[in-house]
Amino acid sequence: MVVVFAPLLALSLAHAFSDALDVQIRTGNRLSAKERRHLLGIAVQYVAVGIPVVVLGLVWLIVQQDPRAVVRLAEVLGVASLFFWGAFAARRSGLPRGRQWLWATIYGLLGFGIILIELAFTH
Repeated sequence: MVVVFAPLLALSLAHAFSDALDVQIRTGNRLSAKERRHLLGIAVQYVAVGIPVVVLGLVWLIVQQDPRAVVRLAEVLGVASLFFWGAFAARRSGLPRGRQWLWATIYGLLGFGIILIELAFTH
């Protein structure tokens, strides 16, 4: 679980910090309570995406009883997620179906590249 949530928490905190600075610099005012709640809601989204991965990982750990299999599952889900979001963004921007597949593939390959870099640094 730490492997999934630690990077997401770091990402969440970094975005919350930069968003808070952005609002204060643009407006020249301190954050209001409403703005803080809004930024917190956005920050929680970065951590919440890890919940399905952790739940599936726990189920997979019970079935396989191999922690490495759980890590591989998380990596596969991460790449699949980027593939999906690439297609989703392309579709929402009105691109034709062929371009949607192209962008889905680009984002999926980007995710695969990220995992290769991660493996190079951690192994």
